[in-house]
Amino acid sequence: MTSLPHRLDGLRPKIEELMLIAGVSGVSIGVYVEGKANYYANFGYRDVKEKFPITEQTILPICSLTKFFICIALGTIEDILSDRTGMSRGTRYLGSENNMLIAHKETLKFTRYELAGLIIDKVSRLPWSQVVAGIAIRPWGMQRTYTKHSPTSTPNASKEYNVLNEGTPTEIHPVQAGAGSFGGLSGGMFSCVEDLLKAYSTIMTGVNNRGGKQSAIKQLEELISARTRRLHANCSLPGAFSAVTMLPELRVAVVVMSNAQGLEDYADWIHQLVLEEVLDASPRNDYIAAAKTSASATLQWYPKTLEALEKMKSAGNSRPLAEYVGTYWNRKRYLKIDFSLAREGKTLS
Repeated sequence: MTSLPHRLDGLRPKIEELMLIAGVSGVSIGVYVEGKANYYANFGYRDVKEKFPITEQTILPICSLTKFFICIALGTIEDILSDRTGMSRGTRYLGSENNMLIAHKETLKFTRYELAGLIIDKVSRLPWSQVVAGIAIRPWGMQRTYTKHSPTSTPNASKEYNVLNEGTPTEIHPVQAGAGSFGGLSGGMFSCVEDLLKAYSTIMTGVNNRGGKQSAIKQLEELISARTRRLHANCSLPGAFSAVTMLPELRVAVVVMSNAQGLEDYADWIHQLVLEEVLDASPRNDYIAAAKTSASATLQWYPKTLEALEKMKSAGNSRPLAEYVGTYWNRKRYLKIDFSLAREGKTLS
């Protein structure tokens, strides 16, 4: 029978086609199967301009996978981390250049994870970033994982990209979330495929030992049961897309990380393609066809958005810039925009 690494290598043409359809620049994949060597496969670049290749050690935003580590730090605070509190959700706090639009003092109005961070700080008397580092990052040997954007001098850190309508990646400002800023607890950590496999394999070892001596996490059996069939997440931010599945009962994990938001749900589909091969599933899904359909629908959204914006403009409704100065809130008052005038030379803009 053909070995699993050889079978996974056979997926390369399909993965490359999915990336081409999505227009993305770099993808890193890791597979953990208990008792076997970890499998890694990497495609494309972490830096498109310099042609630096992406690897399993390339540092990327892990987006909402950050929440996994916050849950580990908390143990279980179900009401706060579920949708039962009535707190709003989403990424409406991000500006056009991945900057934070919401002041730190206003965070409790917007996300339950910021409240979770305050609880961690209060109970432990330490910042949440130090708690996560002490409970998970250091004990699990995650040497390339950060609770905020890695220092600029860090080697093998990826640029971040979005995809233009012609299907080419363009570099964007990196995500500004992280320890010490709003959004850090829900999507501000950075890591690599190699480190994430260390985390997920440790979790599954602990689950299958029912929180025994080999477990690095207290109350692990209360968080995840060994009978849990599947734990899955896929998440994105401008400039990143990640997907992961853990199968505790089978002791299998698949991680896909990338450095761009593409024209379709490519990271999740690549990860499902890999998972089907690991499980030798039958029948198989046609992810290429799904990607083409999704990318086509996304490209239709671009001109529709421009058309809608044009319709919103009222002919002859232009006013002097000074009349726009002020603070504007949306109807539900979770987002505001401050307008002011900046003088450049002798011209107001």
